[in-house]
Amino acid sequence: MEQKNDLMRWKDKIAEIIKYISERKISVFKCSKKRNRFGYSSDFCKSCRKIVISDRAYTSILAEALSRDPLETGGILLGAYKGDTWYVIEATDPGMQTNHTTVHHEMDVDYQNHLYPVLARIYKHDLMLLGLWHRHPENLQVFSQDDNRANDAYAKAIGNGTLSFLLNFVPEARLTCYYLDREGTGEYFTPKVEIGDAYFCSTDYLELADGETLKMRKAQMQADVQSVF
Repeated sequence: MEQKNDLMRWKDKIAEIIKYISERKISVFKCSKKRNRFGYSSDFCKSCRKIVISDRAYTSILAEALSRDPLETGGILLGAYKGDTWYVIEATDPGMQTNHTTVHHEMDVDYQNHLYPVLARIYKHDLMLLGLWHRHPENLQVFSQDDNRANDAYAKAIGNGTLSFLLNFVPEARLTCYYLDREGTGEYFTPKVEIGDAYFCSTDYLELADGETLKMRKAQMQADVQSVF
C-alpha cells in the first residue's frame, strides 16, 4: 500500500509540474530580500553536496540529446537522496507527443506518468522524482526565465529543492549539474558530480527487484497498466 501511495503521489506531481510549466504560470516562489533568488553560488549547500549519476542515466541523456540534435530536448530525473547526496538512477526522454525547437521543448505528461511506474517497479527501492534535464544551445550554461519557472515548480513539488542538468555540445558533451536550494538561499549550486555505477557501491540503489518483490507489487503493476487505457 505504501508503494502504491508513493507511485500515485509522484505521478500526480509530475502531471502537475508539466501542466504548470506548459501554462507558463507566474512562479509562487517567494524569497526574502536577503535571498539571491535564482542566483548562482560557488559555495557548498548542505542539502546537496554531491550528485551521483548512474551509467544508464548518463547514457540515456546523451542518446536522447544526440537523437534530436540540434534541437532542444530533455526529460526527468528519477532516483533517491540520502543526506546530502543525490543519486540519479534513471533519466527519461521527453515522450511521444512533444514539441522541439532550437531553444525550447515540451514534454509529454501522459508518457512521463506511464514511464515513471514502469521504471520504478523494476528496482528494489522505489524511485523518487529528483528533477529534470535538458539540452541547451551552444555554450549557454545558465537558465532562462522559463527554466527558472520549471525548476521552481520541480523544487516545490519535491519539497527538498531540485536537480536540474544542462547539456551542451561544445563540441563534446558537457553536463552541468545544478541544485536549486528553493527553501534555503533560493540559489543554484553546483555540487560535486560523480558519474558511473562504481560510485553506487556503498548503496543498494541499483539493485533490481527480485521475483518475490515483483509478486508483492503485482496488483499495483496491473493497476498501472490499466490506468493507461
